[in-house]
Amino acid sequence: MPFGWTRMNSSPPRARRGEVHQICAQNHARLCENETFYDNGADYCWALIQIDVGGKTDVGKLRDELESTEWKALVSADEKEDGKSP
Repeated sequence: MPFGWTRMNSSPPRARRGEVHQICAQNHARLCENETFYDNGADYCWALIQIDVGGKTDVGKLRDELESTEWKALVSADEKEDGKSP
């Protein structure tokens, strides 16, 4: 199952985490660990998002709704071992 590591615009941290969770759910994706992450920059947060394996997730629409400024497609170690790529 593919994943995306994304940097996106932030707002108050707890409120933004809730927004990201809701946006993911509406787009057939899942906010991993139900958590967003922060570094020293106050304007952005990071999240690992699991994309629906059924192909229902429109990644472009998801990125737009999240206001994503960076997106890195990823696969798990098992998927990599099986020859899959993001």
